[in-house]
Amino acid sequence: MTPVSGPRQTSVEALLDEARRLRAKVADADLAAYLSANIVEVLALIDGGEALKLARAIKPRRPRLIRRIDLDYLPPRGRALCAIACALATTHRERALRIALSIAVGDNRDLALRWLTSTLATVNRGEALRVARHIKSSGQRSLALLSVARQVAAVSPRQAERLTEQALRTIRRTKDQRDRAWALTCMLEMIPVTERQHFGDALRQAVEAARSISDDERAHITVLNLLEQVAPHDARAAVEVARGLESDTQRAWVLATIAAALAHTDRRRAQRIADEALEVARGVKKLELREWALASVAEGLATIDRRRALRLARSITDINDRESALESVADAVAASDPAAALRIARTIQDNDLRGWAMQRIVIELMKRDPDKALRVARSIRDRGPDYHHKSLGLQYAAEALARTNHRKAVAVARSIRDPFHRARALIEIASVMLHAATAASS
Repeated sequence: MTPVSGPRQTSVEALLDEARRLRAKVADADLAAYLSANIVEVLALIDGGEALKLARAIKPRRPRLIRRIDLDYLPPRGRALCAIACALATTHRERALRIALSIAVGDNRDLALRWLTSTLATVNRGEALRVARHIKSSGQRSLALLSVARQVAAVSPRQAERLTEQALRTIRRTKDQRDRAWALTCMLEMIPVTERQHFGDALRQAVEAARSISDDERAHITVLNLLEQVAPHDARAAVEVARGLESDTQRAWVLATIAAALAHTDRRRAQRIADEALEVARGVKKLELREWALASVAEGLATIDRRRALRLARSITDINDRESALESVADAVAASDPAAALRIARTIQDNDLRGWAMQRIVIELMKRDPDKALRVARSIRDRGPDYHHKSLGLQYAAEALARTNHRKAVAVARSIRDPFHRARALIEIASVMLHAATAASS
C-alpha cells in the first residue's frame, strides 16, 4: 500500500493505512479482528494479494461456536475471505470458489458461499448454481437459490420460477424448525407479494414453522421476527400463533410486535392487537415480569399512538424498566419524528440508554439535517471510558457525510476519540470514495 506522507491525506489507500494503525491501538482482540475484516472488504477491490495476507492472519473460529452465532453473521475471518472471493468472482471464478471453500465451518462457510452465489448470479447464473451446490445447510442453500431466481427473473422468468420452487422444496425438508423459521423470514422479504403462489407457499410454511417450534424455544427472537413478517399478509394467523404462547410476558411482547408491524397497513387492527397485548401484560402476576411486559407493549405502541406509549412507559414504577421503555419509544419514534424522539431521549436519566437512543436519532437526522445530527452526536455524554455512544454517534455521522462531502466526513471521523470507531468511520469513507471513483470511471 502507498505510504502516508502526512496526517491530512484523504486518498483511499491513506485512509486504509490510517485504519490499520488505529487497529493496533484496539486492545480487544475480537474488535481488532473485526476491523481487519472491514479493511479487507475495501482492500480486496484494489490489492487482492495484500487483502488475502491480512485475511489469513485473522484467527479462525472453532467449529462448535457456529451454533452460538446468528445464522446471518459472518465472523471476521469468514467475512474477510468472503469479501476477497466476491471481489474475484467476475474475473477468477475458480480461485474465488477455492477461497470460499477454505473458510472454516466455524467461520460460517455456508453463508459465505451464499453471498458468493448472489454475487455470481449477476454475471453467470450457471456458475452461481454450481457454487450453491456446495452449501450444506438447507436454509442457506434455499436462500442462495432464491437469490439467483431474483437475479434472473427479468430475463428468464421460467428458470426463476423453477429455482423459487426448488428453494421452497429445499426449505420444506429442513428438520431444524428454528433454522427453517429463520430462512422463511428471509424468504418473505425476498419473494414479491405479486408472485401469489410462491409467496403464499412461503407464508403457509412460515406459520407452520412458528407453530411447530417447541414451547421452550418459542421465546426465541426468530419466532418474533417471523411473525413480524407474516403479520402484514396474514394477521389472523400471526395473532393465533402469538395467542398460543404459554408465557404471558412473551405473548404480550409478540402481540405488541405484531401490532407495530400492522401500524402502517391496518391501523384499526393494530390498535385492537395492541389493546390485547396491554391487557395480557397487565395480567402478568409477578411485578418484575409485568413491568418488563409493559415496557415491551410501550415499544410496540410507539408506532401506533406515541402519546399513549409515552404515558404507559412513564407509568412503569421500576426505574430500569421505565428508562428502557422510554429508550424503546424514542427509538421507534426516531424514523418518523427525530425531533420528538430527541425530546424523549433527553428525559432519560441513564447515560447508557440515553446514548443508545441518541445514536438512532443521529442516523435519522443525517437524512434531513446533517448539521443538527452532528450537534446531537457531539452532545452525547458517555458514562465512562468503557462506553462509546458518542464515538458511535460520530461514526454514523461521518459515514453518512461520506456520500456528500468526504473531506468533512474525514474531519468528523478524525475527531472520534475511540480508535475502533474512528477506524470504522475511516474504512467506510474509503469504501464510499472507492465505489464513487469506480462508478465515475465506468
